[in-house]
Amino acid sequence: MLEDEQPLAPGRPWLGYADLHNRGRQHVEHLEHTRQRLAHGVALARILNRTLVLPHMWCYCDKYWHRLDQCATPNAATAQPLPFVCPMDHVVDPALWHGTTSFRTARPMRGMQAARADGPWQDGVPFRGRNWLQQLGSYPHIRMSSATLAASRVPDDVPRSNSSKSLMTPQLLSQTRSGSDALRKSAEARLLTHEFVPGTEGPRISLEPRQTDATLRKALGVYDHVRLLHVAMGDAGALLRCFEEPSHQKATKDLVALIFQHRWCYRPKEMAANWTDMYQWCVWGFAEPAVAPVCT
Repeated sequence: MLEDEQPLAPGRPWLGYADLHNRGRQHVEHLEHTRQRLAHGVALARILNRTLVLPHMWCYCDKYWHRLDQCATPNAATAQPLPFVCPMDHVVDPALWHGTTSFRTARPMRGMQAARADGPWQDGVPFRGRNWLQQLGSYPHIRMSSATLAASRVPDDVPRSNSSKSLMTPQLLSQTRSGSDALRKSAEARLLTHEFVPGTEGPRISLEPRQTDATLRKALGVYDHVRLLHVAMGDAGALLRCFEEPSHQKATKDLVALIFQHRWCYRPKEMAANWTDMYQWCVWGFAEPAVAPVCT
């Protein structure tokens, strides 16, 4: 479950003819940053084979097929607050998250998502919108099995051997972990710090940042029984340093290239109503998010 921990910047003022694209640029800059952080969450979900629950998404401009009025739908500039919680398709194309055309049409039912997050990249990635959380009252076995996963920020003057020391008794720690004795006692599992922090969802699991994908997978294997892992988008990016296998990195990169295709056209109402060659100058393609490299 991705959490957006960064404060939202206020919307830029409307400058009119002094700069018709002032708000449009803020929208693009914000979505570029948001999409990169979402991509970190996609990579982590793929590594851990978990369904991705998306955070609320915010937009500084509306998405509309015609000219906009101060970045809002015409005649709605005073009624539409900017920024606003916007639909998923304002930021990414949901259809692409279901996989390539051949893979999604091969499923037995329309609208079905990938069965696994770590399958072929052409299969897309299983996801849920934020409103899915409203249904969890009917599924207490999911709602009540949650923990917060965070990247521990270890000060430079603290020895690393002390940073992974658990703040729980060995007996309680062993009861919260699953898997074989070898897995629970592995070097990767010992990288984790498990503690209770007031105000967080369940226990807080901290892991030193900049790990490989294989280390993350093995270290967190002892918490496979936890149904919901709350992860701040910044932590999702900090946890992963690189992929040990080139094939895993390439598959993640291909998946990101597939699901983050998106274009947006900003055309202020003050601009001339000349649609000739419009797509040569007003369709802005967002940058493809970066993916962690192969370990060297």
